[in-house]
Formats: sequence, structure tokens, C-alpha cells
Amino acid sequence: MSEHDPDQPALPRLAPAPLGPRIGAGAFDAFAVVGLGFLLFWIPFRVGAASLPVWALIAAVLGYAVVPLAAFQATLGMRLFGLELVSRDGTPPDFLDLLFREVIGRGYGPAAYLGAVVLGLIASMVGAAQFSAVLGGMGWGFALCSLLLMAAGAGHLVAFGHPDNRTLADLLGKTMVIPRTVAAQQTDADADERAMLATSKRNKMIGLVVFEVALVLGTVGLPFALSTRVKSNQEYAQDLKLDADAHRFEDSPSDQGLAVRLASEYEERGQLDKAKAVRDRFEAARRATDNAREASLRKRLAEAPTDTDAADTLVDLLEDQNRMADARTVREASYKADPSPEAQASFGVWLYNHDLNQDAVAQLRASIAGGFDEGEAHAYLGMALGELGQKIDARHELHVALEKDPDLDQVRDELDALEQEIGPEPVAKPKLVKPAGKHH
Repeated sequence: MSEHDPDQPALPRLAPAPLGPRIGAGAFDAFAVVGLGFLLFWIPFRVGAASLPVWALIAAVLGYAVVPLAAFQATLGMRLFGLELVSRDGTPPDFLDLLFREVIGRGYGPAAYLGAVVLGLIASMVGAAQFSAVLGGMGWGFALCSLLLMAAGAGHLVAFGHPDNRTLADLLGKTMVIPRTVAAQQTDADADERAMLATSKRNKMIGLVVFEVALVLGTVGLPFALSTRVKSNQEYAQDLKLDADAHRFEDSPSDQGLAVRLASEYEERGQLDKAKAVRDRFEAARRATDNAREASLRKRLAEAPTDTDAADTLVDLLEDQNRMADARTVREASYKADPSPEAQASFGVWLYNHDLNQDAVAQLRASIAGGFDEGEAHAYLGMALGELGQKIDARHELHVALEKDPDLDQVRDELDALEQEIGPEPVAKPKLVKPAGKHH
């Protein structure tokens, strides 16, 4: 590899490298940069740290291309294909020009951003990872990087029409790719100068190695540092949410959804005593609320015993508390306040639905005898009798129910099952009626 002394005059008449070796070196370098970028991205991702694909690829560009080009004027791919990168005057390129050439001119920067956005969104949608970005600028960034990447791709074609085979990246970086042998032939140095160049080369190699090691450690270590910070931020946000829920619970201790969520969060954190305190507080608050509702409903019923809405609500409240005896008392009192056959039948249905079949039969028979001779009343009476094992009577009541209301399909199913078990109901024999005025 040749070295250039900045005190020497500029090298004249630089011959551009052929396109064939340049294409081969470019493909090799692109593959190497992408591979290194993926490796720097995959290592933290594999162990569960934060993943920084953009930084990983930029770090690969810095470590593989920019810094070696600044130190030795060639990447590994260029070395393999016998190429060297110089400024237009033959001197080593400026570092900032090289950075601009590789990151923007060759499209590595926009490619890294686009790849990170696309892969991040896909990973987020399939649940493989969480993806975060500055949402306000992501659309603009995506559009800008798309344009830059297309410009970089088209810029490679410029080499086919440019006199010295320079691409758009070379034009932006004020560089030129030449054969390495030409650069070597243009170096005319004595023994002392060659010794100085060898020392300089060795120092540059040491510096390059130190830089590469630091870059790798920083690239791999940064995601772990960010993971710790992000995790702390997430925990901080969870703590804030937990505190907010705790304050809300103090104001609304009877909120069941809030109580369940808060107690579950405490349990996940291992704070079982706080979880128990939340549940106890909720139960006490619910009991107090239920007691207040019960007192209000009982007052309404005392003032208006026929208030069926209040009675129904109170019965539901008592049932939720599993106070079935009290619920029955309220339901029966509501029926007696309006002792119609229909209300009595409704009370009988309630008794049946709560497995109080003996009492249900008595109430339903009384309601039918009192005038509520409807198919529904006979249906519930038949089902209650069936529950008590009085299957013949049950069969008869189900028959009557269907005669009065043929649309009771569930009753028909019950009757079919019962007839398969005990047989159909016997057909009543016709009775002879004597004609009027005839005697024997």
C-alpha cells in the first residue's frame, strides 16, 4: 500500500481504475458491511438487549470502510481487487469527505434507516419485538431516505458515462478510485523515507486496531446500556401508573375493575400484603355500597309495596350476596302486595328457577286455579313436577301447555323425552251423551 507525504507535490495524471474490478470490490464491500451490520445488530438482539439496526450498520460502515480508507486509502475489497482511493490530486482523502461518500453517496445511511423501519414494523406486528421511533418524523424520514437511496443507486450508473469512471459518491466525496499499482509506482522515496512510512503505517495499524476494538465494544455495549435505561424508564412509567391507580382507588374503592387491576399489579410485584389490603378495602366498600342500596330499596318498597322494579332490583342484589332466604321473602312480599294470579305464577316461576320445586308447584297450581290458565304456567308446572319425580302428572301438564301454546318448542322437547321414558299419555275414551227427551 502506498503512502503519500502531504509535503510532496500532487501526483499528476491519475489513471482511473477499470470498472470491472471496481464492481467486484464494491459488491464485496457491500456484502461485508451488511454482514457486519447484521452481526452488530443481532448480538444484542439475541441476548434481549435493545436493538439499534441503524447504528449497527453505520458502525459497520465506519469500522469497515471510512476509517480504513482514511488510514490506508483502501477497504478489504479494494485491497483484494488491487484498488486505492485518493483525492483528485492524488493525496489521501479527507475524513469528512470519506464519511459523506460512504454514508450518503453510497447509500448506506438511508438504507440503514429504511431497513430499520421496515424490519421494526414487521417485528412489532408479529409480536417478535417492540419497535420505537420518532413517530412525528418517521414518515418524513422514510420519504427522504427513499429519495436518497434511489439517488445513490442511480449514482453508481454515473461511472459508466463519466470520463474517469467516477460515481456520484466519488463526485460528492471528491475522490477517485485508481489501481493500487499506479499509486505505488508514483511513490519515489529513499530508505529513510521508506522507514518513516513503515513506522507511520505501523502506527496507523495500531490506531486502527484500537479504534475497531473500541467501536465493536461501543456498538455492542450501547444497546445494553440503553436496555438498562429503557427498562428503568418502563419501570418508572409502570410505577407512575400504579400510583395513579392507587390514588383513583382511594377515591373509588368500590370500583371492581380498578380493584382487580391494582391487586393483580401488587401481586406481580410480590407485594401480597398490599394486594390483600386492596381486596379487603374493595369488599368493605362494596358491602357499604350494597347496604346503602338495600336500605334505599327497602324504603321504596315500604312506601310503595307494589313497586315491582324496586322489588326486582332488591331481589337481584340479595341473590348476588347469596342471601336466598331474604330474596324469597322480598319476592313473596311483592306478590302478596299485588295478589293477582299472574303475579302468583311469576312467583312460582322464580321458585322453580331456584330449585324450590315443591313450593313452585303449589304456587303455579294456585295461579292456574285462580284464572291464569296459560300455556306458560302449565309448562313450568309440568317441569317442576318432573323435577319432583311426578312424571305422569308432569306429562299431563306439558300436554296441556302445548295445547294452549303450540309454539313452546322447549316444552315439546321436554315432553318427547318424557314420553320416551314413560310412554305417551293415554287417549281419553269418548263419553256417550244421551239425546234429550229420550228415556229407556
